[in-house]
Amino acid sequence: MSYLNYLKSILSWAEITNELNYQYDGDQPIIIIRELQGSIFEGSVVQPVQLEIQTSEMEETRTLLNAFVLAYNNTSYTDDLDYIKQFYTTPMVIANFETIGSNYSSRLLISATLIISKNVSSIKRVLIDGEEYITSQRNLIYATVPDNQATNMDGKINTTQVRNANLKFTCSMISRADTLGNKIRLIREGTVGINNSFTIKLIHSDNDYVETHTMKMISHTVNDNNANLPVLTVEFIK
Repeated sequence: MSYLNYLKSILSWAEITNELNYQYDGDQPIIIIRELQGSIFEGSVVQPVQLEIQTSEMEETRTLLNAFVLAYNNTSYTDDLDYIKQFYTTPMVIANFETIGSNYSSRLLISATLIISKNVSSIKRVLIDGEEYITSQRNLIYATVPDNQATNMDGKINTTQVRNANLKFTCSMISRADTLGNKIRLIREGTVGINNSFTIKLIHSDNDYVETHTMKMISHTVNDNNANLPVLTVEFIK
């Protein structure tokens, strides 16, 4: 689905149109999509977008817009084979008390960036012990332990057998007093055994493919400083 139709599917309280085709009578909030100059890379496009909102109900509309950007920032959707990652800023008031017909109108602006790529498979959702967590970084590493043996007496040509492998998953998120954070705290304090298992479910963007593993935590780090929110990085191994 196009970006216009995508916004229509989730913002039913507003009329949504592109910048070349709109008329506003002040009766209903309207969102105007304005595409700015973007950049083309190999296999992807970085497309800046401005969403201009006109409304006669400033506070109500701004509340709805704040909920929208919080819910959909750093999320993705698909348009046929296009994988589209979206980023939003918070809404900014740019004008108040403009006369539109018999109404007064206010204007707000949201800046957005769409990263459009072809046939991408990403880890879009992470569930740990059945609970979903919003992660800022995800790394899935599969590594083998090769057994390299000589095939003849002079030892010049070897044959490698892969006999063992391990799977690691590392993710970062805001450190919170949630189920995962409390379980990690209990392990750190020795209340829960260090060999405790975690069920890791990874949902991929291509057709919502689900990958599930039972893993053990091998390390975790809480990075806390005055300038930023505390970040928890956890590493699991199967």
